[in-house]
This record gives sequence, structure tokens and C-alpha cells, in this order.
Amino acid sequence: MELLDAGLLVSFAAGNCGGVCADARCGRDQGPGRGIWGAGGHERALCVGAVNLRKEWIGYSSEGPAALAREKPDICGFSHFEGWFPSDTGTSAACPVVAGVLALLAGSRRGLTQDRARASLRATTGGSGWNPRLGAGVVDAHAAWAALAP
Repeated sequence: MELLDAGLLVSFAAGNCGGVCADARCGRDQGPGRGIWGAGGHERALCVGAVNLRKEWIGYSSEGPAALAREKPDICGFSHFEGWFPSDTGTSAACPVVAGVLALLAGSRRGLTQDRARASLRATTGGSGWNPRLGAGVVDAHAAWAALAP
């Protein structure tokens, strides 16, 4: 992953191939262990699933494990916003939420690496360990920022 080696912080949407209400474009690639492909499934990537504002997994959010790494998604971000469309949803809406947290962390913690940021985000969700739907849990920007305090 050249971007990571160059010092950039990167997040990828897990995809919308969850086993409850997958996007029709997923075809047979839906459900546990069948929907996270490509760069999002790389061991060092930050793979982002989706939750609603009640922190509940949304049934279309792809479930782990990924093709390339077992513990994917890493964390979840919030989805289901009103925006340009009546409802901006999906892991494509959740991923920018987490990317914003990465930007906050990078701006306040000079020299932050992808591996350290990913570990901190996973460790500070308040979750009870990794699971195939939520990953390590729901992103908590303040907890991650505080954990990385100098």
C-alpha cells in the first residue's frame, strides 16, 4: 500500500453487501465473509462499516471477514443523513465520517502513522472486541484523540 508507506492516512468503505439487505449489485457476494474485497480488506487499511445514529449495524453494511484480512471491518461510522438526496446512506456515507476523524487526529498529532491511527480508533470505540458486523465498534473521535495525546 504505497499511500500508507508515503505517510497518508487512508480509510475505505466496507461496501454494501451485508447479508440482511445487500445492494442488488452485490450478486452472490453478500453476507458474512463474502462482501469485503479489494483495498478495504487489506490488513493495514482502515475498513469502515455503517451504523445508524443509535449505533446499530445497518443490514446492508458488509460483514467480515474480508478476503485479505480476518478482522474487517475495523470500525463503523455513522450513516443515514439527509443531504443532496432524501437519504444519503451506505458505507460510502459512513467512511467520510471516519475520514474526518482521521483528519482531526492527523492535524493534532503530527507524525501519526496509519498503523497507529488504526490501532487507536479500534481501541477507543468502547466495544467489547471485534465482531464481523461492527468491527471493533463505532468510531469515537474524542476518545481516539485523547488516547493519542502526547
